[in-house]
Amino acid sequence: MNLTIGIIGKSVEWEIILNQIGLAFSKVNKVEDLTNFRLLIIIDKDIRFDKNEFHKFINSGGSILTTANAANNFFGLSSSKRFVSYTQSADGIFADIEICDIYTSLNISDKANVLEDQSDKAIIYVDKIGKGNIVVLPDKLIECCFKVKTVRKNFASNYSDRFPNERVSQVSKSKIFQIVRTSLEYLFHSAGLPFAHLWFYPNGERTIFNFRIDTDFGTEKEVFDLYEILDRNEIPGTWFIEVKSKEKWLSKFSQFQNQELAYHCYRHRMTKNKIQNELDFEKGRKLLVENGIKVNGYAAPYGEWSEDIGELIEKFEFQYSSEFGYAYDGLPFYPILNNRKSSVLQIPVHPISTNRLIHAGTDSKNLIKYFSDLMDNKIYNFEPLFFYTHPFEKEYDFFDQLFQEINKRKMHKTTLAEYSKWWKERLKKNWNMKYENGNLILDTDNKDESYFVRVMETTGKEYLAPLISDFGSNNKIELKRIKPNIVEVDYQQLRKYTFKMFKHDILFKVRKMQQ
Repeated sequence: MNLTIGIIGKSVEWEIILNQIGLAFSKVNKVEDLTNFRLLIIIDKDIRFDKNEFHKFINSGGSILTTANAANNFFGLSSSKRFVSYTQSADGIFADIEICDIYTSLNISDKANVLEDQSDKAIIYVDKIGKGNIVVLPDKLIECCFKVKTVRKNFASNYSDRFPNERVSQVSKSKIFQIVRTSLEYLFHSAGLPFAHLWFYPNGERTIFNFRIDTDFGTEKEVFDLYEILDRNEIPGTWFIEVKSKEKWLSKFSQFQNQELAYHCYRHRMTKNKIQNELDFEKGRKLLVENGIKVNGYAAPYGEWSEDIGELIEKFEFQYSSEFGYAYDGLPFYPILNNRKSSVLQIPVHPISTNRLIHAGTDSKNLIKYFSDLMDNKIYNFEPLFFYTHPFEKEYDFFDQLFQEINKRKMHKTTLAEYSKWWKERLKKNWNMKYENGNLILDTDNKDESYFVRVMETTGKEYLAPLISDFGSNNKIELKRIKPNIVEVDYQQLRKYTFKMFKHDILFKVRKMQQ
C-alpha cells in the first residue's frame, strides 16, 4: 500500500504546509491514477475528475482531506460563512490543539462537528462515508497561515499576576499547521495505515534549543556580560545586531566565539517610505561588512514582517528571517511574497521575553518555572525551544539557570543559521513509503543519517528511524510523549483587549516615532 498522498488541484499555500510537515505527496494527473493512493487532498475543483470518481474512491475505503467549497462541489455538502475569532481546546482528535487565533470569516461545512470556536460552534466536519473517511476544513483556513497582521496579544502563564502580552501575528499559524497534521494522522489511522513524515530535527533529537538576542540599545557592557554567560554555558546564541548605537565598537562582535552574528537593522525603525527603509537597511549591512561581520539571518525591528521587508531580504540574499509579528511558536516555513513562495525561510521563536513576564508581575524566581513548563509543552507538541531576549533585560541569574537546565536536559544546541541550512536540505529529500504485510518499506536515495522519519502507528506507538534505505533495521528511537501541565485559562479573558494593553500600544507607537 502506497503511503504517498495524492493531491487534486494546485495551491502554493498547501505545498508549503505539506513540505513543513515533511510528507510524501504527488499531484494526481488523471482518473486512472486514483487507485495508486489511499489518501487524497482535494484542494479545489478539477474538471478532469468527475465527482462520481471521488465517491467511488471514498466508498471503497479511501480517505479524503478537503475544504468546504470542494466538499460542496464533489459531495453536495453545503456550507455557510461565519466569522471565527479563535478555536478552543477540545476532546477527540484535536485534543492537543490549544487556543488557535484565526480572526477571519471562514466558509464552514454546515455539518461541522468538531473543534469549536468562540461561540461553541464547530468548524471542522469529520465523518465516515461508505468504507472511507473525510475531514472537511473551512475554506480560507489554510490561507490564514500567510496573513500579514500584527496585534497585541495575551499569553497564558501560571506565574504572573496578569497575562504577559506582546505584539505578534494575529493568526496562530503554528496551530493551523498542527490542525492539518492532526487531520492527516486521523485519516491514515482510520484507513488502518501508519502515519509517516520527515522528522523536524537532526539526528533524531526530540527538539533543539536556540537563544536569540536582539541587541537594540544594548550597551557594550550589557552585550559582553550576556555573551560571557552564553560562552560559559557553551550556548551558541544568535545575535541580531542593531548597528547605529554600536558603530564605535561594532568590530568587537568579531571577538565572539561559537556564536552566530545576524542583522537586525541600522536604526531601530521601519518607516512607510520604502526608499528610506532600503537606504537604512543598506547602510547597516555595509557597516557590518566593513567590520568583518558576515550575516545570513535577519530580524526586522519590532518583529514586523511585511512584503517590503520580504523583498529587501530576498534582494540581499538572506537565508532566513525571524519575526514573531509574522509567526511565533512553531516550525520554519516560507512566507508568501507577491503571490509566490518567498526564497527566505521564516523561523518563529517564542515571543515572550523575561521583560514581558516581569512587567506582568512574574517574580524573578519564577522565570525558570515559566520556561521549564514552556519547554515541556513544546517538546510534547514537537516544537523547537527558540527563546529570545535583549541585553538590556539583564536577568543574568535566570539566563544562567536556563542554560544549566538546557545542558542538564542534554538538549541539542544550535544557531538559527545552522538549523536553517539543515531545514532547507530536509525540504529537498526525495522519499516515499509503502506498507505491506504490516511492514514499512522506505524508498529513498538519501545517505545523510542526520535526517529521520517519524512513524505513528495505528496503536498510538511512535518512533523515529533514519531516512535511509535499510529502514527496517533495529535503529528505531521510541517517542514517548508526556502530556504537559496545561495552563487553565478562560479564553474570553485571555483574548480580551484591556485598557492596559491599549496603553501599551500607545506607548509603543510613541517609542516608534521617537526612534
